[in-house]
Amino acid sequence: MVQEEARPGHRDVQCQRRDRPCFIVRGVVWLEGAYGWRTTALVIAVGAVVVTWPLARFIKRSPSELGLKPEDEETAGGGSAERLSPRLLEERSHRLSAGELVFRNRFLIVTLLAQACITIGNTTANLFLIPHLEERGFSAATGGWVALVLGVTGAVAIFTTGWYSDRVGRKRLMILTMVLQAVGLLVFAYVSSIWMLVLFVVCNGAFARSVTTLVSAAIADYYSEEHRGRVFSLLTAVFALSAFAGPQIAAVVRDHVGSYSPMLVAYAGLSILAIFLTAAASRAMAPAKATLPSDAIRGLLLVPCDRLVPQEERRACLSISASTTSSSR
Repeated sequence: MVQEEARPGHRDVQCQRRDRPCFIVRGVVWLEGAYGWRTTALVIAVGAVVVTWPLARFIKRSPSELGLKPEDEETAGGGSAERLSPRLLEERSHRLSAGELVFRNRFLIVTLLAQACITIGNTTANLFLIPHLEERGFSAATGGWVALVLGVTGAVAIFTTGWYSDRVGRKRLMILTMVLQAVGLLVFAYVSSIWMLVLFVVCNGAFARSVTTLVSAAIADYYSEEHRGRVFSLLTAVFALSAFAGPQIAAVVRDHVGSYSPMLVAYAGLSILAIFLTAAASRAMAPAKATLPSDAIRGLLLVPCDRLVPQEERRACLSISASTTSSSR
């Protein structure tokens, strides 16, 4: 009598490729089978924090602490470093901690909150992609194909969106991607056909995954090199905490109500909230009654003159920047 081979479940998934050891996949499968998926998610989240925290501590250091020369000092060739565009320089002697950067700048507060709202929904949809599709009547194989297409479209979209934002600006693309993420989460919450899956892939894969790239670019436009490392470390911390908290809350709610749909709808609402936060952040970039250059220096601004200040103040900005550069020489 031939014994029928049992159909493998989620905990019995093994790496079938023999040309690579795939230790990470086998380790995750073992953890999930031995301790459950919640403990596995907790271990992965803690591991991500352990890895990213030293990196964040490293990148917040100034160039002088790493043995590099600031950009306004003379280079090895004897000449001063050329600047690509006129900028207002903040006083390098004044250094702020990460906490002071947060509480003294409204732009950073609302930007970090918007990033948290987007990350919570995006990571939840990605982590529970296959379980939710199985609850909605799709097969695990279909979920695997959707995950594959999401990865490919996301990689292409991140590159093209970043390139396009350099030409048309960040604000409109950021709002567009957030709107499409909200639509994608609503569609995914109640998906029932292949065409709805296609719409979800377009919204979430081709657009929503570009939000982090656009937020990082906006921060690079806004802050000087003196404090940019601290700001990016805060952005990394917010991303890690949001990526951990969002799926955990959704899993707890799912255990009580029996579906991921309610939390997906709630996270779509957070994406809409992120739209208003982004609009508030863009207004904080260029105060209408700012006095140049003192307000810009106190606000820790790195100001590309043709982007953040009104057109009538551009000439004043250029002249101030030119005089600052000549005096430093």
